[in-house]
Amino acid sequence: TPDAGKTKLKVAYIGLTCEAPIFVAYEKGFYADEGLDVELVKTDWDGLREGLGLGRFDANHTLIMYLLKPIEQGLDVKITGGIHTGCLRIQVGVNSDIKTVKDLKGKRIGVPIHLGCPPQLFASRVLAANGIDPRPEKNEVTWMTFAQDVLGKAVEDGRVDAIATSDPIGTILLGMGLVRTIADQAEDPPYRDEY
Repeated sequence: TPDAGKTKLKVAYIGLTCEAPIFVAYEKGFYADEGLDVELVKTDWDGLREGLGLGRFDANHTLIMYLLKPIEQGLDVKITGGIHTGCLRIQVGVNSDIKTVKDLKGKRIGVPIHLGCPPQLFASRVLAANGIDPRPEKNEVTWMTFAQDVLGKAVEDGRVDAIATSDPIGTILLGMGLVRTIADQAEDPPYRDEY
């Protein structure tokens, strides 16, 4: 068989735009060129974080901040390097009175799936840098969780004042004219200069 002698490797993905390199490498044969027989494994945010430690897959593409707590608690992983600067944003309704991150004090922020997901971690970092304590127990913002496909509707109908998004959701909502961005990991300093 053509894959005989190759190292078998399971690579996890969620289906985010920033994971495109995983699929390009697969389709273009880059894994095979390196002696790897790769199986792509679909997962979710929880699975992405927990799957490495549980052996469900061998590699993934995620934000380092999403792995810090598991590493602190003993997750045995190797981090190989930065891929891109990020696709996380804080967005508000297109007609919102909120102009800057500082305006989010006392507001409701929607996040996908669960607290602790990368969009919420990024938003927390941005809030803290703007003098707002993001910890739920401090009540300076209220975090609310939604399915990713409901975030746009939640900001549109006023259930939340802002949303923390990852691509492709953030770009889709921009394209639909439903939101505008007030913080962007790929464009705003200092985040744009980090992996």
